[in-house]
Amino acid sequence: FFANLWWQTFFSDMFYALHTPTWPFIIINSVALTIILYRLMVLVEKEYRKSVSKIEWRVMAQFFVIASVIFTAMYYGTLGALVVIGVFGLLLLSLFIQLIEKANLFHAIGRSWELFGKNSNQGVGLQFILLLLSFSFLVIISAPIHYIHLNTIQWNFVSTDLLSQKIVRFFELFLKTSSFYLVLPIMTTSFCYLYFSQREVTTADALKESISKLSLQSSKNARR
Repeated sequence: FFANLWWQTFFSDMFYALHTPTWPFIIINSVALTIILYRLMVLVEKEYRKSVSKIEWRVMAQFFVIASVIFTAMYYGTLGALVVIGVFGLLLLSLFIQLIEKANLFHAIGRSWELFGKNSNQGVGLQFILLLLSFSFLVIISAPIHYIHLNTIQWNFVSTDLLSQKIVRFFELFLKTSSFYLVLPIMTTSFCYLYFSQREVTTADALKESISKLSLQSSKNARR
């Protein structure tokens, strides 16, 4: 009975990109997620440092470890998915800390836990907002495309035509996967910028730099 509930099918289709039916999928999905997250975070780091950094293979390996933990949890079904939903913000923040601070895995997790709760638990609030936004976007994409347009296209082909059925199936899988990875950059960059916001609350580096520049400019004007 529980295997045929409509909402399980609906959510399974919506988060198809995280689907991990067998152990080999853990490795495949982890490699894909590692490459995407690393590229996104490198772009944010490039904007911050105003320079291009070399590929950090140690950091990528640590990214792969975190991605493997995520998809291993997804492999164990609903309970694992709930765990991922509860800690995904903390994990994304720790990944960016590994890159921006060149920290090891354990230091990054501890540092992310420290920053996540700063400023009246801003990290928790951001995670909740992103969950609502991503869920709304995926629902809007899934409902008309997966259940209306694709079915309408499928009705125009003969059910015995295997080639046409495989083409429709390919587009269905492509849309299910790509819709999730359209949301992922928004979630990733949000937690990257959360790092800078929370760090500023703790250290006030940008404020100190602005005061230093203002003092230097004032001294130059005084000499004139």
